Amino acid sequence: MRHGRRTSRDILALAAGIATGTAAVMASVWQPWQGHAANPRVGDIIAFRGPSAFRTVDDPRMLVRRRGGFACVLDLNAMAASHGSLVIEGLEHQRTSAVHVHWAGTRTSADAGDCGRTADLLLDRTDLDRLRMAARR
Repeated sequence: MRHGRRTSRDILALAAGIATGTAAVMASVWQPWQGHAANPRVGDIIAFRGPSAFRTVDDPRMLVRRRGGFACVLDLNAMAASHGSLVIEGLEHQRTSAVHVHWAGTRTSADAGDCGRTADLLLDRTDLDRLRMAARR
C-alpha cells in the first residue's frame, strides 16, 4: 500500500462515518420537534415570553372554544405581552383530536374577544402546533 492512496475499504469507512454523524445530527434536531408537534402530552406547557417573539406570524389571532362552548380569541401578541402560558390538561383521541388546555396570564386579546386571566379551552391539534411554534420564536 502506497502512502496517499486510498483503498476502497478506507473510502467505505469514511463514508460510513459521515453517514453515522449526519444521522446523529438529524436525529438530535428532528426528534424533539417531531415529538412535541405530533404527540402532545398532558402536562406539556407552552410559555409565551415576549411580544418580539411574533414578528414573523402572518395572522396572530385565532378563534377557539371555551370548554363551556363559547368562543374567544387567542391573540399571540397579547398573550406574549402578558407572559402567559397554556398547560395541556387532556387529550381526546376517539372522536376528535381536541386538546384541553388551561390558559393563565393577563389576557389573550386586547378586545372583547379576550378569554380572560384564566380559561379552560378546547383547541384542535393544528392550533396547538401553531401556538407551540409561535412560542418558540
